[in-house]
Amino acid sequence: MQTVINVLQEQIAKLTKDIDDFVDKHPSLKQDKTLLETIDGIGSVIAKEVVCLIHTKQFKKASQMASFLGLIPKQRQSGVFKGATKLSKQGQVSLRAKLYMSAMSAIRYNSTIKAFYERLQQNGKTKMQALCACMRKLVHICFGVIKTQTPFEQQVSLSEFVRY
Repeated sequence: MQTVINVLQEQIAKLTKDIDDFVDKHPSLKQDKTLLETIDGIGSVIAKEVVCLIHTKQFKKASQMASFLGLIPKQRQSGVFKGATKLSKQGQVSLRAKLYMSAMSAIRYNSTIKAFYERLQQNGKTKMQALCACMRKLVHICFGVIKTQTPFEQQVSLSEFVRY
């Protein structure tokens, strides 16, 4: 059993190195990855995944990317039954899970996201609703940073990066 685990770990390490080499060989991917890493809460792993997603899917707007990741509200209803509104959760599960952890980190270390999270909670949103909104906000910021090709600065108005 341990040999299987060791083989899998070696394969993971090799694939990770291959991905890093691929990103490093393409200047536009490397530039976008570096720009995304200027956002507190976005690390190298998620930056690589977001860059690859944006470059392969060619989203025109950040809302399309958020929708693709399942970060849009979906009303559950049938006939007279009206259920709660929840995330659609359709789309790429692995990246959405990483965005969850990034949002948790951003709430602690990114003053812009932290203020947004606290404002939502003061307005009556639950912690999970506010966290999911932060995930979506991070997607919009990532998209805006890549679209404008400017590093994220917390002093700059959030609307500069989110308007895309």
